Amino acid sequence: MKRLMLVLLLIIATIINIYSLEDFEKEEIIENTLEIEWQKPEPYIEDIFNREYQPSISFLDKLNKKILHQRSVYIPLEWLAEPIIRYAGLDIYEKSRARTRSSYLTSFHIADYDSESYTRIALPEDSAFGHEIASYDQSAFVLFEYKYDKVRLWYVNSQSLETKLLLDGGITQTLSNTLKWFPDNENILISMIPEDLSKPEPKSNIPTGPIVMETSGNVSQNRTSQNLLQNAYEEDLFEYYASSQLAIINSKTGDIRKISLPGIISYADISPDGRYILIKEYKRPFSGKVSYYRFPCAWYVYDLKEDKRIYLHSQDLSAFLKAGWVQTDKRWFSWHPFYDASLMYLKTLDDGNPEITGEYKDELRIVDYPFNNDGELLLKIKNRFRNIELASKNIFIYEEYNWKLNTIKATLQNKKTTHTLWERHRRDIYDHPGEPVTYINEQGQEVIFLDDNRIYLQGQGLSADKRIPFIDILNIDTFATKNLVKFDIDDYLSISGFYNNDPNLVLLNIQNSNTPNNIYLYDIKSKNQIALTSFVDTIPELTRLQKKVIKYKRADGVDLSAILYLPENYDLDNPVRLPLLMSAYPREYADETTASQASLSDNRYVRPYGSSNFYLCLDNIAVLTNASFPIIGDAETVNNTFMEQAVANAKAAIDYLDNEGIIDPSKAVIYGHSYGAFMVANLLAHSDLFAGGIAQNGAYSRTLTPFGFQSERRTLWQAKDVYLKLSPFLYAHQIEKPLLLIHSMEDTNSGTYPMQSRRLFEALEGNGKDCRYIQLPLEEHSYNAKETHLHLLWEYKQFFDEKIR
Repeated sequence: MKRLMLVLLLIIATIINIYSLEDFEKEEIIENTLEIEWQKPEPYIEDIFNREYQPSISFLDKLNKKILHQRSVYIPLEWLAEPIIRYAGLDIYEKSRARTRSSYLTSFHIADYDSESYTRIALPEDSAFGHEIASYDQSAFVLFEYKYDKVRLWYVNSQSLETKLLLDGGITQTLSNTLKWFPDNENILISMIPEDLSKPEPKSNIPTGPIVMETSGNVSQNRTSQNLLQNAYEEDLFEYYASSQLAIINSKTGDIRKISLPGIISYADISPDGRYILIKEYKRPFSGKVSYYRFPCAWYVYDLKEDKRIYLHSQDLSAFLKAGWVQTDKRWFSWHPFYDASLMYLKTLDDGNPEITGEYKDELRIVDYPFNNDGELLLKIKNRFRNIELASKNIFIYEEYNWKLNTIKATLQNKKTTHTLWERHRRDIYDHPGEPVTYINEQGQEVIFLDDNRIYLQGQGLSADKRIPFIDILNIDTFATKNLVKFDIDDYLSISGFYNNDPNLVLLNIQNSNTPNNIYLYDIKSKNQIALTSFVDTIPELTRLQKKVIKYKRADGVDLSAILYLPENYDLDNPVRLPLLMSAYPREYADETTASQASLSDNRYVRPYGSSNFYLCLDNIAVLTNASFPIIGDAETVNNTFMEQAVANAKAAIDYLDNEGIIDPSKAVIYGHSYGAFMVANLLAHSDLFAGGIAQNGAYSRTLTPFGFQSERRTLWQAKDVYLKLSPFLYAHQIEKPLLLIHSMEDTNSGTYPMQSRRLFEALEGNGKDCRYIQLPLEEHSYNAKETHLHLLWEYKQFFDEKIR
């Protein structure tokens, strides 16, 4: 009998070994999964959801014309179901080589700038388009049309409105969305699929040997990325899909001229004189450690007249950079906008280490044709270079970044004289002196608007008390400023810049809680204002909700704020306690002063996108959005007190609303997406403040992101206690309240693998906790399908009805 039992056990073990662990996981999924059809919320919610979004407007100000775009903000499921290529950071539709998952325009209408009499532009109906790109004289514009199997290029004459199809396919958007006019306003640079490409043959399923990874002492600390290259075949596929051929198409004749050689080109820019193309091209050997933008690359200039490539510089694989480090030697090239063909390039002066202090970290130089020497020094920078904007050959504003202090400094240089415009923490938003007004010049370069010895600074004018948008004039010789115009009004106003480069005419965007954003032309001298659009409210059921910015204090005195939505007929004088949905996203700050700053306004028009949680307000639920969740501390150690501060932030909001008699604190739900979802799970695990939580696309085990997450700079091994404490997966046994756990099945965001939610669900299930796990097919980190959003609105309602009320 014993021998028989042993034989039976061996047979059972053999049968079990036939099946892989993956097979058991699939069986388990089938066993535990409830497949349901897409659900919808109540008809009145669906009706509001389906109303058209406000069109967008762009201007051909040199012609005094405007273009109105009807748009679709949702992507059809059948589009999302199309095969998608994802290798080393690529994200394109396999058939069309188009970028994936973006809203699109459906039609174009044109009118005089001050008229409401629009003419529809004769483009195909029931199709999808990208934004128009106008020639620099605005006489014409081109745009992409997206089909399932190809991308097409259309041409439109701005005056006659004549349209013609320039390219019926053959276009690629794999690494760069190249579509640029030459200064002659006739020729266009575009990326095309190389004609001689042949798709690699599938490899045999029979392995030729093991897969070996080896380390030899080099430090490689990379954030957790998905869809990295796994083998030689995937490397071949990456090269096949990422390769492109630059070409020039004549918009008048349709003639096409291929230029340079095909390659894995991620950047191509035309020199101001139109003779040269600056090219960035990725090269082998590829890496399975990082995404493509850290692969080896080379910079070239292509000479259109001489039909030759001029080599500039090669950069090695950057798979071994620690957080905050940069590559040594040259690392960035760009055309100087005020020379015919001079290149600016950035060079590292230290070893790329942000911790090392020295006199200078970077320098910016300028080099002329034939681009084979070091050129001339433009400036040296004490911290890490961040950005530069130029007003002339010798007048510019540059920004530098202090990684250790998390601060940004802006400096104006006029020839050899410098003046600090501002130096601030990167999250500081109050009393900003403004950013320079810029425009696109006739050579297609964005430059600072310079009027004699004056430039213009445009800002929000945000302070602790008010928001007063302004334009100031800065004298570049004396560095004195004076105000040109400011707008102290109750409506929410923002400045879009000068109209047709006239410093007396300003484009304004104005909205309030009941009126959508409309565009106005304001004459500074006469103070006259002309309405250029007349959009009206299409969602009165939502705009009639009571909306109020509330301000309250954390227990340690930090000022916090949020936007509170209440039902339309809610009586604040005789409050009735409602369930609460609170949404928040943690952000790191260096000090209490900066953390207390807020830009919230209760006078903005809000047209919710998708499954916005304040639809729940229509179901008699108080909704608190944009709740302040500052995590304050030194940039190196700020997460040491993440949990204590997160709990204090949540408690402050709940206590305030409880004291006002608005909410039932026993029926409060916390909601978050991505890092906000991580916060939700932690709050449920480490506090008893909430009756439940809704977490979307989060990361719940920080051991799976061991080389940093969000703003955490330390590795798991440098801050083990912090990583473990902030891993709600390890505290799943402490989550006592129901959790609605949601994750999209195609999430490629760094760190938020769908597996993160799956493992948290299994941990909760194994500990006997209450969790509903929703897996959203075809969706990425952000959700795009109408069906998805309608279903989530239904899920939220069910969650409150069944678990909270």
